[in-house]
Amino acid sequence: MKNYNTQQRTALLDFLKGRNGGYVAMSEISMGMGGLARSTLYRLVGRLEEEGLLESAMVGGSKCYAYRPEECHAHLHMTCSVCGRCIHLDEEESRKLKNLLRNDTGFELDVFSSVLIGTCMECRA
Repeated sequence: MKNYNTQQRTALLDFLKGRNGGYVAMSEISMGMGGLARSTLYRLVGRLEEEGLLESAMVGGSKCYAYRPEECHAHLHMTCSVCGRCIHLDEEESRKLKNLLRNDTGFELDVFSSVLIGTCMECRA
């Protein structure tokens, strides 16, 4: 299926890029996108997730979405449960953790779909 860069799609991507990798709930996306119908938002978000541009995760009991460019597919992301900040784990460190899990448990971690939730240094201070 061909991907069209509609004004709505571009506006949604710009909104999510402006969140600097942080996860955003659909309610916040809806408020940030103004008068765009929720059905249109859900359709756009679904397409962007299928294309690998968005990543979804359960954060605080809600399904949330974050923009993930191609260069983010090779490393893990850590999200602060207090401020929502996204921290990109170094690719080599991500690989070490993935290998540790595989060797110790036999579990194959999907780096792109995995998010580590915790508290960042600034929020702990």
